[in-house]
Amino acid sequence: MAYRMLSKIGLVEKRYLGGFYANLKVDPARLPENLRYKDIISGEDKEATIDGLMDQGIQMGVKMIEFAYDYYCSKISRQFCEKTIAGNNLGTGQIGKTKVDIKFSIDV
Repeated sequence: MAYRMLSKIGLVEKRYLGGFYANLKVDPARLPENLRYKDIISGEDKEATIDGLMDQGIQMGVKMIEFAYDYYCSKISRQFCEKTIAGNNLGTGQIGKTKVDIKFSIDV
């Protein structure tokens, strides 16, 4: 809903909505196969693919859900669960780093 609203007021191109709203009849934006970017905290050069990033996110999510469920079922200890579900910040994706720590960004 947020991207659709941003598109209506002109802050996001409509072609970017195709990736978020599959029911829209728009030609989605095409991203290059290899993405090169900087780490938002360290500025380190990085390279990845969309497929690789999606696979990494899915694997991380599945692992976290499985360990949370195992803890819920008393199959593992709280300490073991906390080591696995490390508490990555949702804004930065890193442990112990918040948006205040972001040093490398661009205005879009």
